[in-house]
Amino acid sequence: LVLRGRASDSISAQRFVNNAGTTEYARFQVDSNSNLIVATGNGSTERMRIDSAGRVTMPYQPAFNAIEGNTTGSIIFTQVISNVGNHYSTSTGRFTAPVSGHYLIAFTGGGNSTWGVDVEKNGAKIRRIEVGNPAGFYWSTVCSVIYMVAGDYVNCRAFIGTVSTSAYQGGFSGHLIG
Repeated sequence: LVLRGRASDSISAQRFVNNAGTTEYARFQVDSNSNLIVATGNGSTERMRIDSAGRVTMPYQPAFNAIEGNTTGSIIFTQVISNVGNHYSTSTGRFTAPVSGHYLIAFTGGGNSTWGVDVEKNGAKIRRIEVGNPAGFYWSTVCSVIYMVAGDYVNCRAFIGTVSTSAYQGGFSGHLIG
């Protein structure tokens, strides 16, 4: 496949349209900065860009970052820093996978007495972090790559003690890595 534009064009593009040529389904485009752009949905929405240095960005890649959760039981983080696709719920404390794939999931918490948190997938423990009688206030993080099927969810649950998830120090985050 060779993409060529006219001398007067600033871009070259390959468009995929219906038989009548009236509806565009997708577009591959090389812009004037040699960036490859992939667009879908009438060709107007950029889904992926590979810049001339090989860096890939996907503006609709599912991701979330939430802070300020309650301190016992099922932890519901109420302040959302980012939530691409709105797949994290501040009412349930769950991130629900919109598509099947591997997700990087992380939790950070702290406390000055014994505390522990499970990261759960569909209600079952998959990772655990536990801190026993720290000398002073202690922060800890658990991070894991988890395969999720579309519709699976992950959440955090304090199983012992009181855990701090104060703003900008603790939190719950994740994103699709592929």
